[in-house]
Order: sequence, then C-alpha cells, then structure tokens
Amino acid sequence: MKPKRREPIAALILLAFTSIAPVSLCCQDLLCYVDFIDTLTCEYRKDKDLNSSVSHALSANWTFEEWNDTCLLDECEKNHYICTIDMEDFTVDGMCTVTIITKINGRYHSKQICQPFNIGNKFKPVPPFNLTVSLSENYNISWKTLYDNHDTRGGELAYELSYKKDGESWLNQKTIQVLEDEKNVVLLRSSFQAGEQYVARIRTQPKIYLSDIYQGHWSEWSTSITWTTPANDRTVKAQIGMISGMVAILAFLGILMTCFRYSPPIWKKVWVLVPDPEPFFKPLYKGHQGDFKVTHNL
Repeated sequence: MKPKRREPIAALILLAFTSIAPVSLCCQDLLCYVDFIDTLTCEYRKDKDLNSSVSHALSANWTFEEWNDTCLLDECEKNHYICTIDMEDFTVDGMCTVTIITKINGRYHSKQICQPFNIGNKFKPVPPFNLTVSLSENYNISWKTLYDNHDTRGGELAYELSYKKDGESWLNQKTIQVLEDEKNVVLLRSSFQAGEQYVARIRTQPKIYLSDIYQGHWSEWSTSITWTTPANDRTVKAQIGMISGMVAILAFLGILMTCFRYSPPIWKKVWVLVPDPEPFFKPLYKGHQGDFKVTHNL
C-alpha cells in the first residue's frame, strides 16, 4: 500500500486536533526507528514499569511534501509498540510525529505530542538473513537482505560479520567490517583452526559516508550459522596412525586369548627341547641300588 494523500479538509481537521495538546520537546522516554520496509517501532517506558494501572496509546503522523498519513501503534510486547505501513515511497526527509495518550485505570489522563523527527535519522534496517558458509580454496560467507531489490535503499548498507568458536563467549568474537553493500565476504582458510566448530552472525546499518542522509542504528543480529572446519592432513594421518595402532594391539591380544583358550599349555611348546634326565639317572639307580654315595680312595 502506497502512502495516501489526505484531502485538505482532513489535513486541517488533523492539524486542529493535534494542536490541542502542547508539543513536548523532549519525550526522553520515547525511542522510535523505522526499517524503510513497512514498520515503525517505538519503545516507551515512562511510568508503566512503576504502576501497572498506567497504560499508553501511541499514534504516528507521517508528513511529507505533498501528503500525510496516520497509523496507530499496537503494543507487541511490554513497552514496545509497532505500526505497519508501506514505506516503499518514503523519502529520507519525511517527518514523523508521535502522539502519546496516557490512561490510568482505563481513563484518559493526559496527551503528549512529541517533537517531530526526521525518519532518515531513525533508520534501523531489518537484519540480514540466509547466512551461508561454503568452502573451496577459502571460506565464502554470503547473506541476503530485504533491501536487495529495494528501489531507494539498495546499495546503501554496510555490514559487520562476527564469528567465534562454538561454545566460547561472544566477547572473544572476531569481527569483519564490510563497508560496501556487498552480500559476501571471503575469509582465508588460515583464519580458522582445523577440525573445530565455529558460529557466525551478521548485522547491518547505513553506510558511514551517508551520515549526512542517515543517522541510523545497527540492526539486530541475524540468525547465527554453525559449521565445522575439516581436519588437515597432519591431523588425519595422526588419527589414522592412532586407529591403526589400536587395531594392531587389539588383534595381538585376541590372538593371545585364542592361544590360551584352545591350544595346549604354552610351556610345553616353549620347553619341548629341554633334555629329560630320567634316561641318565635310571641305570645309575639300578647299578647302585639307589645308593648314590661316591667313595673316593685316596
């Protein structure tokens, strides 16, 4: 849905309605940003955390050169509000005014009109997605964004890729800055240890050199991806040698157990050539009638 241009009468009515409440120059407890796809997100915490009887209703008024529009923000989770509107034709010089109505125990209490902000200064992109890792000579990490085919936002993003060993804290992460709106980065194989598991994620923000157009925020991190690096040749050889040694030991032990179980006692085979003294002593026994005394005549 493209933004609609309001009729002059409707615009005058809206102007008269919003002029009833004073404009707040602060709204310090309100934080809003747009993704330039279809969502305005606002976070407003004032009073609500302290008093459960307090509730807020937020609305946003979009103002451009030739048209304006309004949307109501729904509370998607505690203190977070969103409104959905097609932003395909939104320009960075558009203005947004958020109105906050406060209720206590369901009854109207007050109305606050926050200072208009330039939506180009509140650009928080949708996180990249479809993060993939492939290996040829080196590692190629690629991703996609919802802005790839966007008429006005395409080519205006930079990226930050981070990776670490799986199981380690993200405090130990390594980061790669991708300053151009490229959808892939090549990392040397030597950047990773062989046979280890790694996890990577990526986020995006408007390019730094477009700061005169955008004053944006980092997106949330993408869904992470995990992969295992292949073992190197030395590791493979060591593993093969270890396995071969274990197989040889087990085979030797198996042969010994077989021999002890099914063969005659091994001492008979080992000592079979030891001379038997019985043939030597038998004549002496008969000749001397069992008397082996030796008499020496000096």
